[in-house]
Amino acid sequence: MGRAHGLKTTLALVSLMPFKTADNQRATISHVDWTLPFSQVDLRFSLDSQRAKLEALAADWAQGHVALGPVTINLAAPSTISGTARLSSIAPDSLITASNLENRVKLAGKVSGSIPFAATPEDIRITDGHLAADGPGRLSVNRSLWVQESAAAPNAVQDFAYQALENLAFDQLSADLNSVANGRLQILFHIKGHSDPPRPQTAEVAISDIFNGTALQKPIPLPSGTPIDLTLDTSLNFDELLKSYANAWSMSLGPAGQPDSGAGAKP
Repeated sequence: MGRAHGLKTTLALVSLMPFKTADNQRATISHVDWTLPFSQVDLRFSLDSQRAKLEALAADWAQGHVALGPVTINLAAPSTISGTARLSSIAPDSLITASNLENRVKLAGKVSGSIPFAATPEDIRITDGHLAADGPGRLSVNRSLWVQESAAAPNAVQDFAYQALENLAFDQLSADLNSVANGRLQILFHIKGHSDPPRPQTAEVAISDIFNGTALQKPIPLPSGTPIDLTLDTSLNFDELLKSYANAWSMSLGPAGQPDSGAGAKP
């Protein structure tokens, strides 16, 4: 992922031939370079000639905290690594800003939860992940994420849904995550809140449109303060998202392959 800075450890060995450490060894790292750097990394582990056992891993990341463990890796055939990442007070907006969704999604607030995963040389699969907002926040999803420019104009009911997602102040937000076919990640959102556009809105409908039955065939402003109780089943290209993070990291490197500290470098 990137260079580790400030590695400190003292290893207690119980055998040199074959090589084996004592249980619960500790290593700390000041920070690890990446698109979103990890800092204050604390690793507890044991190691021998056949396996590496991760007993616990904790780090500050994305304005919050992430923990992982336990995980055992077969050094002779490390084809699959599985475990559960536990997230505390993570800022999703910092993840979105570093991705290819930056111009279409904004999420103000912090989330916590757990993400069981299995990593192989080909991909990362998530099963029964769950995240929930720590408190109230705001969500803005540009309708271009759902609608192509060439698509027909939505009717009033469809447009209400787009407006709700464009200016949503939420009181509760949760998401269930599962990998599905073709490298996609299914996300099932449950959101409760209200419409909160930047300027007050009211719904105005012409009486003539009501009488002739065309009132719902054209967009109507969603009134400010409209209660929203939304279940949204969607998916994103998870493989492409991970690739965008990798590309953002590689573009931030200088010519020697090290983080560029000059102007324009990404954090």
